[in-house]
This record gives sequence, C-alpha cells and structure tokens, in this order.
Amino acid sequence: MELERALLSLSKVSRNDVCVSVYEDCSPNQAEIERICETYSKKLSIDLVFMPSPVNLGYDKNLWRALTDESEAEYVMLLSDDDFIDPKHIDQFVDMLYASKPDVVISPYIAETLYREGYHYSGDYSIDVLYDSILFSGLTFKVSKTSLREDEVRFLSNSIYVQVFLVCKHWSENSLYFKNPLVIAGSDGENYFGKSEVSSHMDTLKDRTDLMSNLYYQKYLQRVAYRCLGDFYPSLIANYTANYSKRLVSHFFRVRMGGSYLSFVRATFELSKINLTYNKIYLLFILALFVLPKSFVRFLHNLLISKYRVSGG
Repeated sequence: MELERALLSLSKVSRNDVCVSVYEDCSPNQAEIERICETYSKKLSIDLVFMPSPVNLGYDKNLWRALTDESEAEYVMLLSDDDFIDPKHIDQFVDMLYASKPDVVISPYIAETLYREGYHYSGDYSIDVLYDSILFSGLTFKVSKTSLREDEVRFLSNSIYVQVFLVCKHWSENSLYFKNPLVIAGSDGENYFGKSEVSSHMDTLKDRTDLMSNLYYQKYLQRVAYRCLGDFYPSLIANYTANYSKRLVSHFFRVRMGGSYLSFVRATFELSKINLTYNKIYLLFILALFVLPKSFVRFLHNLLISKYRVSGG
C-alpha cells in the first residue's frame, strides 16, 4: 500500500521536532489505514498520529484540515498518499526552516514524467511558482500564515486547487525553494476525483487514464488561477494567459501522440465546450497538429520539451 511506502521512507528519521499526521478522509479502507498507522507508530522514531474523518470531506477540505488542525505545529508539509520522502535531506530541510523561518517552501519533486527544480526561481512570485504549486507534495506552510477570509473559504469549497491559492496568497519575499530533491513521486495511487461523495459532480475527472482528463482539470485550475492572480498579482494575468496557451498546445501534442485521429478530433471539440481562457491564435497550432504525421509530432514535441520545458506539469 502506498501509505506504507511513505511511512517506511521516514524510518531513518529520528528527530523530536518532526511528526507525521495521516489525514484519512473516510475512505473504504479506513480500518486498514488505521492498522498501518498503529503498526508504524511503534516502528518509527518520530511521532505518528492517525486523523480519521467521520465523513468524506473531499480533497480540498481534507487538505485544508491538515493545515488548520496542526495549530501546535509551526510548519506543515503536505504529502500525497502515493508520494514519499527522501530521508537523507530531512535534517537539512528542518534546519533550513529554523534558520530562515520562511512563509512558504516549495521542495524539489522527482518523478519519471514530472519534475520541479526551482532553477527558474528569481525571488518573486511568478507564473512558474503558480504551476509548481499544482504538485502539492512538498509544499510547506508556516501555519500562522495560512489564514483565509470567509469569502475565500466559500470560493475554495468547490475547488480542487486550494494549495495554488494558498501559495499565491501567502507567498512573500521570505518564501523560497528548497535545494535538494526531498519528495519522490510514486504516481501510482488510485484516483478518487469524481468518485467520492463530495466530488461526484466532477464526473469528467473519474478516469485519469483518459487523454482528455488533464484538459478537464484545466477549468478548475483556471478558476483558481484567475481568482488568486486577480486578488494578489493582477499584473501577472496576461502573462498567465500567454503561458497557459502554450501549455494547452503541449497538451494537444500529447493527445495527438497518444491517440487516434478520432480522439484528437474529439479533444478539439471538447476544447470548444469547456470554455477555457487562452489566446485563440494558439488554436491554429492545435489544428495544425491534426494534419502532421504522428512520428513528426513526436519528434517536434521532444525537441520543444528539451529546449523550453519548465517545471510544474
């Protein structure tokens, strides 16, 4: 089970200032998760707390619970159930928290197809920071800096990107990227978007193997991105739209490479229905992919990725 792998990755950590809290969201496996936590609470040298929920809160509310319930902690690092920690960097990471007292930390994230390095970070909040906050594992917040207004809580209650909003709102000149690859992505957990009670209306998010799944996610990302930029960094809105437009073309590269002509046509029609905001000139690039041979599309994609790729998914 992925949780065991995450807990096992912490078996070499021995500090009295680090604690693991497992926020279980009333899943069908609650009893098994509790058993695993009981087992590892005896094996680990750090404290482990099992935090079950009597009702299914959903992704964002459970994530928010993980931040607000830790009132006695100075910092909370978020970690997905299918990601784990490289323990050799824990001591340096915690020492950095003591020394720098950052408001928000983004940690390197290593995976086969995703990465987050921070090489582009220049000290200010940017579009790259926004995209890097999509991958919530390794995001670390100073608990005293995670407050939200009542209207913000209402807005985020139907969102799946609360961490993007939190990073944007609480980013400061004292926020930073950690230097070493602290988080390792397992990327093999079961997806529950659209399956749980609170996300049952998100029907299009159920099948993450569907080539269109990432596109369906975009309307939820845009909703949060434009709200947080509008509230805190309005000067970045035009930059975000331009950046997003290029990423949208990149998605259609993957659709073209991974499916048939029919699936690409379907994706193009779906794009017109989803009502995303992007620079429409890029639709010409998307349509051009239809007439290009798949082998050339793959060559072109690899060439562009190697030259222009930035982290953040």
